Amino acid sequence: MVHITLEELEKLAVQAPDDLLAKSFLQGALKLTNKEINTLVFLYGLCYLAERDIGEMLPTILNKLSNDHPQEVMDRVKIILNDFLNKKINETQELNDVLQGLDQDKANLILTSVKGRYNKKPLIDIEKLSTFGEKIFVYEQLFFENNVIKIFRKIKKIRNDISHLRIADLTYNSELLILRKTKEKILKDYFEAVFNPDHSRSNFQENIEFLPEEDSRVIALLDKLY
Repeated sequence: MVHITLEELEKLAVQAPDDLLAKSFLQGALKLTNKEINTLVFLYGLCYLAERDIGEMLPTILNKLSNDHPQEVMDRVKIILNDFLNKKINETQELNDVLQGLDQDKANLILTSVKGRYNKKPLIDIEKLSTFGEKIFVYEQLFFENNVIKIFRKIKKIRNDISHLRIADLTYNSELLILRKTKEKILKDYFEAVFNPDHSRSNFQENIEFLPEEDSRVIALLDKLY
Protein backbone atom coordinates (compact mmCIF):
# COMPACT_ATOMS: atom_id res chain seq x y z
CA MET A 1 0.00 0.00 0.00
CA VAL A 2 1.22 3.51 -0.86
CA HIS A 3 2.54 5.37 2.19
CA ILE A 4 0.49 8.54 2.05
CA THR A 5 -1.63 10.16 4.71
CA LEU A 6 -5.33 10.83 4.23
CA GLU A 7 -4.63 14.56 4.54
CA GLU A 8 -2.01 14.41 1.77
CA LEU A 9 -4.38 12.41 -0.43
CA GLU A 10 -7.19 14.91 0.07
CA LYS A 11 -4.86 17.79 -0.74
CA LEU A 12 -3.69 16.06 -3.93
CA ALA A 13 -7.28 15.42 -5.00
CA VAL A 14 -8.23 19.09 -4.54
CA GLN A 15 -5.19 20.53 -6.29
CA ALA A 16 -4.88 18.17 -9.26
CA PRO A 17 -6.54 19.26 -12.55
CA ASP A 18 -9.39 17.07 -13.81
CA ASP A 19 -7.42 15.25 -16.50
CA LEU A 20 -4.53 14.54 -14.14
CA LEU A 21 -6.86 13.42 -11.34
CA ALA A 22 -8.61 10.93 -13.62
CA LYS A 23 -5.38 9.60 -15.08
CA SER A 24 -3.72 9.36 -11.67
CA PHE A 25 -6.64 7.38 -10.33
CA LEU A 26 -6.81 5.02 -13.30
CA GLN A 27 -3.07 4.47 -13.43
CA GLY A 28 -2.37 4.54 -9.72
CA ALA A 29 -5.36 2.78 -8.19
CA LEU A 30 -6.37 0.53 -11.10
CA LYS A 31 -2.89 0.06 -12.58
CA LEU A 32 -4.15 0.61 -16.12
CA THR A 33 -1.82 1.39 -19.01
CA ASN A 34 -2.35 4.37 -21.32
CA LYS A 35 -3.78 2.02 -23.98
CA GLU A 36 -6.20 0.53 -21.47
CA ILE A 37 -7.27 3.98 -20.26
CA ASN A 38 -7.89 5.13 -23.84
CA THR A 39 -9.87 1.96 -24.55
CA LEU A 40 -11.94 2.37 -21.40
CA VAL A 41 -12.73 6.01 -22.18
CA PHE A 42 -13.60 5.16 -25.79
CA LEU A 43 -15.92 2.30 -24.83
CA TYR A 44 -17.72 4.16 -22.07
CA GLY A 45 -18.25 7.00 -24.54
CA LEU A 46 -19.67 4.56 -27.08
CA CYS A 47 -21.93 2.95 -24.47
CA TYR A 48 -23.17 6.39 -23.43
CA LEU A 49 -23.84 7.29 -27.06
CA ALA A 50 -25.67 4.02 -27.71
CA GLU A 51 -28.00 4.32 -24.72
CA ARG A 52 -28.70 7.96 -25.56
CA ASP A 53 -29.47 7.13 -29.18
CA ILE A 54 -31.81 4.23 -28.50
CA GLY A 55 -33.46 6.28 -25.77
CA GLU A 56 -34.22 8.95 -28.37
CA MET A 57 -35.38 6.49 -31.05
CA LEU A 58 -38.30 5.12 -29.03
CA PRO A 59 -39.96 8.44 -28.04
CA THR A 60 -39.59 9.45 -31.69
CA ILE A 61 -41.94 6.58 -32.56
CA LEU A 62 -44.66 7.96 -30.27
CA ASN A 63 -44.04 11.50 -31.46
CA LYS A 64 -44.45 10.31 -35.03
CA LEU A 65 -47.80 8.78 -34.16
CA SER A 66 -49.08 11.63 -32.00
CA ASN A 67 -49.14 14.37 -34.63
CA ASP A 68 -52.68 15.64 -35.22
CA HIS A 69 -54.38 12.75 -33.41
CA PRO A 70 -56.82 13.08 -30.48
CA GLN A 71 -55.55 12.24 -27.02
CA GLU A 72 -57.96 9.32 -26.59
CA VAL A 73 -56.57 7.71 -29.74
CA MET A 74 -52.98 8.07 -28.53
CA ASP A 75 -53.90 6.77 -25.06
CA ARG A 76 -55.35 3.64 -26.65
CA VAL A 77 -52.30 3.20 -28.88
CA LYS A 78 -50.01 3.31 -25.82
CA ILE A 79 -52.18 0.74 -24.02
CA ILE A 80 -51.96 -1.62 -27.00
CA LEU A 81 -48.19 -1.17 -27.24
CA ASN A 82 -47.66 -1.78 -23.52
CA ASP A 83 -49.96 -4.82 -23.48
CA PHE A 84 -48.04 -6.30 -26.39
CA LEU A 85 -44.64 -5.60 -24.80
CA ASN A 86 -45.60 -7.01 -21.41
CA LYS A 87 -47.04 -10.13 -23.00
CA LYS A 88 -43.72 -10.63 -24.79
CA ILE A 89 -41.54 -10.03 -21.74
CA ASN A 90 -43.55 -12.56 -19.72
CA GLU A 91 -43.61 -15.32 -22.32
CA THR A 92 -40.78 -17.03 -20.46
CA GLN A 93 -42.20 -19.28 -17.77
CA GLU A 94 -42.11 -17.96 -14.22
CA LEU A 95 -39.99 -19.89 -11.75
CA ASN A 96 -42.94 -21.42 -9.89
CA ASP A 97 -44.38 -22.71 -13.16
CA VAL A 98 -41.08 -24.36 -14.03
CA LEU A 99 -40.91 -26.06 -10.63
CA GLN A 100 -44.35 -27.60 -10.91
CA GLY A 101 -44.18 -31.39 -11.08
CA LEU A 102 -40.80 -31.61 -9.38
CA ASP A 103 -40.28 -33.45 -6.14
CA GLN A 104 -41.16 -30.96 -3.38
CA ASP A 105 -37.82 -31.34 -1.59
CA LYS A 106 -35.97 -30.66 -4.85
CA ALA A 107 -38.22 -27.69 -5.63
CA ASN A 108 -37.60 -26.25 -2.15
CA LEU A 109 -33.83 -26.69 -2.60
CA ILE A 110 -33.97 -24.72 -5.89
CA LEU A 111 -36.09 -21.98 -4.32
CA THR A 112 -33.63 -21.70 -1.43
CA SER A 113 -30.66 -21.53 -3.81
CA VAL A 114 -32.08 -18.66 -5.86
CA LYS A 115 -33.60 -16.73 -2.97
CA GLY A 116 -32.73 -13.07 -3.27
CA ARG A 117 -31.41 -13.53 -6.82
CA TYR A 118 -34.67 -14.06 -8.70
CA ASN A 119 -37.17 -11.34 -9.39
CA LYS A 120 -40.31 -11.38 -11.48
CA LYS A 121 -40.01 -9.40 -14.67
CA PRO A 122 -41.09 -5.77 -14.21
CA LEU A 123 -43.89 -4.27 -16.25
CA ILE A 124 -42.86 -2.30 -19.31
CA ASP A 125 -44.11 1.23 -19.94
CA ILE A 126 -43.00 2.53 -23.32
CA GLU A 127 -42.99 6.09 -21.96
CA LYS A 128 -40.87 5.23 -18.89
CA LEU A 129 -38.02 3.00 -19.99
CA SER A 130 -35.18 3.29 -17.50
CA THR A 131 -32.51 0.73 -18.40
CA PHE A 132 -30.47 0.01 -21.50
CA GLY A 133 -31.84 -3.54 -21.48
CA GLU A 134 -35.45 -2.35 -21.45
CA LYS A 135 -34.85 0.01 -24.36
CA ILE A 136 -33.17 -2.72 -26.40
CA PHE A 137 -36.01 -5.13 -25.60
CA VAL A 138 -38.72 -2.70 -26.71
CA TYR A 139 -36.91 -1.76 -29.92
CA GLU A 140 -36.41 -5.44 -30.73
CA GLN A 141 -40.08 -6.28 -30.21
CA LEU A 142 -41.14 -3.48 -32.53
CA PHE A 143 -38.48 -3.95 -35.22
CA PHE A 144 -37.28 -7.54 -34.63
CA GLU A 145 -33.65 -8.64 -34.72
CA ASN A 146 -32.35 -6.15 -37.25
CA ASN A 147 -28.95 -4.53 -37.76
CA VAL A 148 -29.59 -1.97 -34.99
CA ILE A 149 -30.43 -4.61 -32.39
CA LYS A 150 -27.36 -6.68 -33.26
CA ILE A 151 -24.91 -3.83 -32.71
CA PHE A 152 -26.68 -2.63 -29.56
CA ARG A 153 -26.54 -6.12 -28.05
CA LYS A 154 -22.81 -6.28 -28.73
CA ILE A 155 -22.27 -2.89 -27.10
CA LYS A 156 -24.33 -3.91 -24.07
CA LYS A 157 -22.23 -7.07 -23.70
CA ILE A 158 -19.03 -5.01 -23.90
CA ARG A 159 -20.36 -2.71 -21.18
CA ASN A 160 -21.08 -5.72 -18.98
CA ASP A 161 -17.64 -7.21 -19.70
CA ILE A 162 -15.90 -4.00 -18.59
CA SER A 163 -17.04 -4.70 -15.03
CA HIS A 164 -14.99 -7.92 -15.02
CA LEU A 165 -11.75 -5.89 -15.09
CA ARG A 166 -10.34 -7.29 -18.32
CA ILE A 167 -9.90 -4.14 -20.40
CA ALA A 168 -7.11 -5.60 -22.53
CA ASP A 169 -9.20 -8.71 -23.32
CA LEU A 170 -12.36 -6.94 -24.51
CA THR A 171 -13.32 -7.93 -28.05
CA TYR A 172 -15.65 -6.98 -30.87
CA ASN A 173 -16.31 -9.72 -33.42
CA SER A 174 -13.36 -11.65 -31.92
CA GLU A 175 -10.96 -8.71 -32.45
CA LEU A 176 -9.32 -7.00 -29.47
CA LEU A 177 -10.83 -3.61 -28.73
CA ILE A 178 -7.55 -2.31 -27.40
CA LEU A 179 -6.48 -2.13 -31.07
CA ARG A 180 -7.19 1.07 -33.01
CA LYS A 181 -8.52 -0.82 -36.06
CA THR A 182 -11.16 -2.56 -33.93
CA LYS A 183 -12.32 0.72 -32.44
CA GLU A 184 -12.68 2.12 -35.96
CA LYS A 185 -14.62 -0.98 -37.05
CA ILE A 186 -17.16 -0.84 -34.22
CA LEU A 187 -17.72 2.89 -34.81
CA LYS A 188 -18.28 2.28 -38.54
CA ASP A 189 -20.72 -0.58 -37.87
CA TYR A 190 -22.55 1.44 -35.24
CA PHE A 191 -23.20 4.50 -37.38
CA GLU A 192 -24.09 2.41 -40.44
CA ALA A 193 -26.77 0.62 -38.41
CA VAL A 194 -28.18 3.70 -36.67
CA PHE A 195 -28.36 5.78 -39.84
CA ASN A 196 -29.69 2.90 -41.97
CA PRO A 197 -31.97 0.76 -39.75
CA ASP A 198 -33.41 -2.30 -41.46
CA HIS A 199 -37.15 -2.54 -40.71
CA SER A 200 -37.96 -4.84 -43.63
CA ARG A 201 -38.79 -7.85 -41.43
CA SER A 202 -40.99 -5.96 -39.03
CA ASN A 203 -44.54 -7.30 -38.74
CA PHE A 204 -45.51 -5.86 -35.38
CA GLN A 205 -49.10 -5.20 -36.50
CA GLU A 206 -49.68 -8.91 -37.11
CA ASN A 207 -48.91 -9.74 -33.49
CA ILE A 208 -50.94 -7.17 -31.57
CA GLU A 209 -54.47 -7.72 -30.33
CA PHE A 210 -57.33 -5.34 -31.11
CA LEU A 211 -60.74 -5.26 -29.48
CA PRO A 212 -63.66 -6.35 -31.70
CA GLU A 213 -65.00 -2.79 -31.50
CA GLU A 214 -61.55 -1.17 -31.84
CA ASP A 215 -61.49 2.45 -32.95
CA SER A 216 -60.59 2.42 -36.65
CA ARG A 217 -58.34 5.44 -36.08
CA VAL A 218 -56.23 3.40 -33.67
CA ILE A 219 -55.79 0.57 -36.17
CA ALA A 220 -54.94 2.98 -38.97
CA LEU A 221 -52.43 4.79 -36.77
CA LEU A 222 -50.58 1.61 -35.78
CA ASP A 223 -50.50 0.56 -39.43
CA LYS A 224 -48.38 3.67 -40.03
CA LEU A 225 -45.87 2.88 -37.30
CA TYR A 226 -43.22 2.05 -39.85
